Amino acid sequence: RLYPLSASDVMTPIDYGNTNKGKVKVLSSSSSTLEDIDEIIENSSADPLSVFPVVDSFASQNLIGFISLLDLTRYRKDVLRRIESL
Repeated sequence: RLYPLSASDVMTPIDYGNTNKGKVKVLSSSSSTLEDIDEIIENSSADPLSVFPVVDSFASQNLIGFISLLDLTRYRKDVLRRIESL
């Protein structure tokens, strides 16, 4: 389901350092990579239950859902296991 909101309408920016200050870190359902996920995990000192918005694309940033840092970490581990099994 597509919500009639952008990610920045509902999220508070987190300071990841000087380069991303004031920006909401989002994931795209169509083009986020494992490197994008790694960046969020590595640069986040947030509570594992904190959430990140998932958008349809980086250009439009139409909100389609959220994912918690805990679920994102689990997903990353699952993807890496699948890659190793190939």
